[in-house]
Amino acid sequence: MSLGLTLWVGIQGAQSMAHGSPEQLAAWRDRYVLPTVRGDVVSAGAITEPDAGSDTASIKTRAVLRGGEWVINGGKIFISNAGLDICAFAMVLCRTDEGFGIVIVPRDAPGFTMGPPLRKMGLRSSDTRELFFDDCRVPEMHLLGGRGSGRQAIVGGGFHITRLYLASQAIGVAAECLELSLAHAKSRQAFRRPIVQFQYIQGMLVEMALEVELARLIRDRACRMHDARQPYAKEAAMAKLFCAEMAKRAADSAVQIFGGAGYMDETPVSRFYRDIRAAAIAEGTSEVQKYIIARELGCFR
Repeated sequence: MSLGLTLWVGIQGAQSMAHGSPEQLAAWRDRYVLPTVRGDVVSAGAITEPDAGSDTASIKTRAVLRGGEWVINGGKIFISNAGLDICAFAMVLCRTDEGFGIVIVPRDAPGFTMGPPLRKMGLRSSDTRELFFDDCRVPEMHLLGGRGSGRQAIVGGGFHITRLYLASQAIGVAAECLELSLAHAKSRQAFRRPIVQFQYIQGMLVEMALEVELARLIRDRACRMHDARQPYAKEAAMAKLFCAEMAKRAADSAVQIFGGAGYMDETPVSRFYRDIRAAAIAEGTSEVQKYIIARELGCFR
């Protein structure tokens, strides 16, 4: 799951640059876009702040245009990839005089520093850090998209696709939990027979199998709507909500089926149990997804 997170966060910068101006594309094609496509570099997406997680409207990091440069001050937290040797730049969501903007900040930009790796319960092979901007300066052309469009680009579109990425990761984790649990239940003996023959174990396995299949259907429908260029905010939120919570249940059942061994670090399901917990927080918490679904259903009109 850590590798998947590193990759899908790492390609978002190059994907977003495809919407830049011809001048930006010409400047960034060889420096950022093609190296990302080749797998030589990744990017970091710098949105979350200590006082602004799902509530992106509360972001305080500020970019001010001075003498042809954006001068950035503020800080970010829980940012993936920034400390990797192959991380070339960060996409930083900032306040500007005209609203919110996404500013491309190269790793070597003056005034851009980062803290040490943060210690996490799971996803330990995914680099996560704090970022600091102290009069950090980048050229004016490093503002991506129109002025004041940054938050809408992320909340109104970027989060939708990343929720499908995260839903897909959750399905993969849950499917692996099911496969490992079924194999273990067939080989593990208790009371002179394989534990797979006990109804309580069968019940957990059946629920895992059923929910994995349901999750795929929900995720696939949202993906088809995305590909057809149909509005899919509700469906993306549904996929992320259901798949993340489903995978949490699957990992919990897997640890239970493995018993004491499931609580040990050397057992894969122990890692899945720790890693998947972040899925219900990242890209908007499960509670925020419920709010989005209710909004899209017209509950607030």
